[in-house]
Amino acid sequence: MDKRTIRTTRKLQKALIELLMQKPINHISVCQLCQTAEVNRSTFYVYYKGIDELMEEIEQDAMECIEEIIQDNPGGVEQLRHLMRFISENQKLYRVVLQYSVNALANFSHIMQTRFHHKRNLSGAQRDMPETPYLYELLYTGTLGVIQKWLENDCREKPEMIADMVWRTVLFCENQKNFGNPLQF
Repeated sequence: MDKRTIRTTRKLQKALIELLMQKPINHISVCQLCQTAEVNRSTFYVYYKGIDELMEEIEQDAMECIEEIIQDNPGGVEQLRHLMRFISENQKLYRVVLQYSVNALANFSHIMQTRFHHKRNLSGAQRDMPETPYLYELLYTGTLGVIQKWLENDCREKPEMIADMVWRTVLFCENQKNFGNPLQF
């Protein structure tokens, strides 16, 4: 892509994110979007068929960033801390993506399964237990729920606190004494 194309698509992405912070996607017109982005309407249609396509591109970019962070960092709590710091630095983007994307949950879960899960060192017995995929799905969707709540609260808590809490939950689920055994209360 040339620089002008990148600059224009970034302006449109940023404008849509700003508008979505104010109102639902179904109340945003292409005309409003173009006015906010200071881009001609005809230019918008050179790049996108509609607002939904732009939203899909925003989501794809956001999920690729998460995937890169998970892939490029060693596993463990430091990886989660880095991820939470990145999400905190890009609050508006992730608040919008998680609120308006129909695929965010599935995409996040897939990224966690393919990029995070394989770094975990489960024993053969733990890996072969029938409940293992369900526990990890619970961890992934639960982590996403925590991130959503944290974003709703304007990331008031430090990213490290959120990452540490998620990490303690991962360790609890993977603890051999607890993994696969009913909880004792």
